[in-house]
Amino acid sequence: ATAQLTGLFHRVPHLSLTAGLPRALADEALADAAKSALNAIAAWWWRNRDVPRADVVALTVDLLWRGLAALTRETP
Repeated sequence: ATAQLTGLFHRVPHLSLTAGLPRALADEALADAAKSALNAIAAWWWRNRDVPRADVVALTVDLLWRGLAALTRETP
């Protein structure tokens, strides 16, 4: 999963990162972080099965998609 996600991050032409890591390492670190976040949300949902799936998906989108979208914006 990390390798697949790393490949997806690599395809993003620009990441507005404050870290001085080489892009390949940053892509891998972000991929691993995204994977860990998804696993954590899944584990949380397992303990909170009364929460509707749609809400869990929306929460995941808020965390990952919106957060990652900010990294792909080029700053002037």
